[in-house]
Amino acid sequence: MNLRELLDEILSQIEERKWGKAQGRDYSKEKKYNNSPERIKYRSELNKYNREKGTYGNGDGKDASHKNGKIAGFEKSSKNKGRKEKSRLKGYNKGCKNKRK
Repeated sequence: MNLRELLDEILSQIEERKWGKAQGRDYSKEKKYNNSPERIKYRSELNKYNREKGTYGNGDGKDASHKNGKIAGFEKSSKNKGRKEKSRLKGYNKGCKNKRK
C-alpha cells in the first residue's frame, strides 16, 4: 500500500466517524423533544420574562437564568447554557424510572 492509498483510507475512516448516524446527533429526536408542549411552555415563559424586562432582542447577550426550576434573573447566555445541571451529569439517568431509550 503506497502513501496515497493509506491517506485515502484514513480520510474515509474519519468521514465515516464524523458523519455516521450512530455516533452523530439524532435531529429527529431533538425536534420531537423541542416541539413538546412542556418545552414550548418553558421557552415561552423565558421569552415573556425577557420581553417584560426589556432585554428580548436587544443584543446584550443576556438570558433569563433558570435555577432550581425558577427564573432567577439574568446572566450571560454562555454561562446559563453551559452550567452543569444534574440531568447533564454522567450517570444521572441510572436511578430514574423513565430511562431514555
